[in-house]
Amino acid sequence: MDLTTAETLEFPRILAQVAGFCMTDEGRERLADQPVVTDPAALEALKGEVKPWLDLLVRSGDVPASDFPPVQKALDRSAPEGASLDGRELKALARYLSSAAAWKRYLAGCEVDALRVWALRLGDFTVLAQELHRVLDADGAVIEDHVPALVHLRSEISRSRGEIDATARSFLRDSDQREFWQDTTATQKDGRTVLALKANFKGRVGAVVHEASASGQTLFVEPYELVEKNNRLAENQSAWRAEVLKLFKELTAKVRDHREELKALLENLTALDLLWARARWGYSVKGTFVRSGKAGQAWALVQARHPLLGTGAVPIDLAVPGDTAVLLLSGPNTGGKTVSLKTAGLLSLLHQFGLPVPAAPETVLPVWDGVWTDIGDHQSLDQALSTFSSHMKRMAEIFAGASPRSLVLLDEMASGTDPLEGGALGMSFLDHFIAQRVTVFGTTHHGALKNYAYTRPGVRNASVEFDQGSGRPTYRILPDVPGPSHALETAARVGIPEALVARARAILEGGETDVASVIRTLRDKQLELKAREDEVAAKERDFREDRRKTDLLRLKLRQREAELKLSGLGEMNRFVAESRRTFERLVQDIREGQLSAERIKEVRAFLADTGASLEEQRKALEDEEIERTKEEEPPVAPGAPVLGFLEGRDVYVEPGSRRGSLVRRAGKGRWVVALGSVTMTLDEAKMRVVQTQVPPKRKAELVSISVATDEPPVFSLDLRGFRLEEALQAVEKQVDRALTSGLNEFSIVHGLGEGVLQKGVQEYLRGRREVKKYFFSHPEEGGFGKTVVQL
Repeated sequence: MDLTTAETLEFPRILAQVAGFCMTDEGRERLADQPVVTDPAALEALKGEVKPWLDLLVRSGDVPASDFPPVQKALDRSAPEGASLDGRELKALARYLSSAAAWKRYLAGCEVDALRVWALRLGDFTVLAQELHRVLDADGAVIEDHVPALVHLRSEISRSRGEIDATARSFLRDSDQREFWQDTTATQKDGRTVLALKANFKGRVGAVVHEASASGQTLFVEPYELVEKNNRLAENQSAWRAEVLKLFKELTAKVRDHREELKALLENLTALDLLWARARWGYSVKGTFVRSGKAGQAWALVQARHPLLGTGAVPIDLAVPGDTAVLLLSGPNTGGKTVSLKTAGLLSLLHQFGLPVPAAPETVLPVWDGVWTDIGDHQSLDQALSTFSSHMKRMAEIFAGASPRSLVLLDEMASGTDPLEGGALGMSFLDHFIAQRVTVFGTTHHGALKNYAYTRPGVRNASVEFDQGSGRPTYRILPDVPGPSHALETAARVGIPEALVARARAILEGGETDVASVIRTLRDKQLELKAREDEVAAKERDFREDRRKTDLLRLKLRQREAELKLSGLGEMNRFVAESRRTFERLVQDIREGQLSAERIKEVRAFLADTGASLEEQRKALEDEEIERTKEEEPPVAPGAPVLGFLEGRDVYVEPGSRRGSLVRRAGKGRWVVALGSVTMTLDEAKMRVVQTQVPPKRKAELVSISVATDEPPVFSLDLRGFRLEEALQAVEKQVDRALTSGLNEFSIVHGLGEGVLQKGVQEYLRGRREVKKYFFSHPEEGGFGKTVVQL
C-alpha cells in the first residue's frame, strides 16, 4: 500500500482502533503486518472468515471473558533442555491456557459450522493449566501447602527462626550484659541475625564481627551461640530455594513436552484474534460487508459514513456508472467534497482489509490493486517545494504507480497556479488517466474542467448540493450536474464583513458567465427530475403491492373452489365405495342361498347406474378444470413464435392439465417431468407446452440492453469446480436466459466445500431485483449444497 495514501486517509488510526479490539498481544503485533488484499478471491475468502464472527456479535455478544497475557517469549525460553521459567511466566501461561479452554468450549457449542471448526483447531491443555494453577498463586508464587517437600522445609525454617529469636532475646535481656548492647532488638546482615554491640565492650562477648557502623561506635556481631542456628536456617532456606527451582524446572519440562502443540495453539488463537478483532471493530461502527466489484465497472457508496467522524457524519450516496473513468465533484467549499473523497478511499482500504465498513449492504467497491491520493498541502520547506511543486511531485509518483486497477483520488487538481494553465494541466492529467484506463475521483473549482466533463466521453460531473435558502451545504451529492463554488456565501457565513462580500457581489453582477447560469439551470432540472423519479417509484411500489394482493386473493379463491370440488368428488367416491361393500355382502348372501337371482340383477343395475352417474360428474369436473386452465393461459397472437419442448419449459400434463416443468430429455419423444415434488417420465403426446407470447422487439430510445440468448437456460446449473468469478458469470447468464425464455424456477448446484461459492452466489442473487426468492433445496435433493431460485 502507498504510505502517503495510508497517512492521508488516516488508515493507521483505524488499524490502532482494530488493534484495541484484539484479545492477545500476539494479535496486536500481527495486525500491523496484515496486508490490504488486492486479489478478489483472497478478499472474498477473508470476508467469508470474518462474517461468522460478525453474525455472532449481532446475534449475541455473550462470549467468554478473555485473559491472554503475552506468552511467546516464555515459550521460546522453555525450549533448551534444563531451562526453567519463573513463577510469573508459568502463571501467565496457565491463564492463557485457561482462557483458550473457555473459548474452545464456547465454540464447540456454537450452531455455526464455521465457528465450531475453530474448536477443533484449539488444543486441549486443561490438565496442564490446572496443574500450574494448583501450585502457583495469582502472582506466580508457589503455594507451599500443595508441595509436601516445601511444607516440611517451611516447618524447619520456622523452627530455626524461633530458636534464633529466643537466643537473641536471651542476650539482650541478660541483666549482666544489658549495658553491652546499643539496641534492644536484633537485626539482619546478609540473611543472618546479628546484635548491635557497643564497640568498647568488644572483648566482653564471644562473637563473630560482621560489620561496624560509620562512626565505629557500634559493632554488628553474631554471638557464637547464634552461629550454628543461623547456619541451620541458611541451609534450610537454601534447600527451600532448591526445591522451588526443582518444581519450576519440572513444570517447565511439562511445558516443553507440549511446546509444538502450544505453538500451534498460539498461532491458531492469534489467527482467530485477527478475525475477532475485525468483527468487533465492524460491529462497533455498525458496519456491514459490502459487495466486491471490478475496476472499470460500476461502483457505488450507499449511506456511507466516515468511521472517524462518529455518529455526526452525514451519510454519503454516490453512484458511479461503469462507463465512467473520471468523476469530477464540484460545489461549495466546506460542502463535503474532500470528505467524500476521503470516505471513498478509506472505505476501499477497509473493505480490502477484510473489515465490515460503515455503509449499506448495497454498496459496491471494486477490488483495487492500489489507491493513490493527492489530497492536502504537501509543501516542504526543507526541500524548497512550493504547494504547486509538491503537488506536481506527488502526481509524478502517481503516474509511475497507478494501473488500470487503481483508484486515484485528486483534491483540487492543478491548483496553486494560474487558473488557465492549471485547467489545461488538469485536462492533460485526466487525458493520461483515461488513456491508461485508471479510475479517477477528483474535486475541482476549475470551470474549464467542469466543461471538459461534458465534452469528454468517460468523464462525468457531480456536485455537492447547496441550500440557497439557508446558505449552507446539505452534503448530498447530485449526479451529472457541476456545482458553483458559492465562495461569497461561504465567506459571509464564516465571518467576512458584509460590506466586503457585497462589494464582491457587485463586481460579479453583470459579469456572470453563461457557464454559471447553465450550471444553475442543470442543477434545478436535476432536482426536478429526481423528485419526479421518486414520485413514479412510489406509485410503482403501490401498484405492485395492489397487484400482489389481487393475485393472492385470486389464488385463494381458486384454492377454495378446488377444495369444494374435491370435497364433492370425495363424497361420490365414498358413496360408490359403500355401494360396492353392499354389493359384496349381497354376493355373500347369494352364496349362502339367502337371495334370489332376480334380486341380484336389480342390485347390479343399481350399481351400474350409480357408477355411470359418478363418471359423468367426474368427467364434468375434469372438463371444467381443463377449460379453467386454458382460460389462464395468456393468448398467443397470430404468427407469434410457438415454444417447443426444452429443458425448464412449463407444460400441461394430460389428463387433468396438471402443470409441471421439463427436467431433461429421457429419449426420443419422452421427457422427465417435475410435477410438484414428484418426477415421472412421460411421452410428448401426453403433454403440451405452456405458450407465452413473445413480445415484439422495439428500438430503445435512450439505452439498449442486449442479453445473449444463444443458449437456453438449464433446469439445474452445476457450478462445482468453478472459481467464484466464473461461477457468478454463469449465474448471471442463467438468470438472464431464464428471464428471456420464461423459466421461472431453476436450481444452482454449488456444493458444500468451504462455502465460498454458496455465499457468493446467494449474495449475487440478493442483489438481483428480478429474483423473487431463493432457498436451499430439500435434504433428499441436495440440501445446503443446492440453492433453488424463483424469479
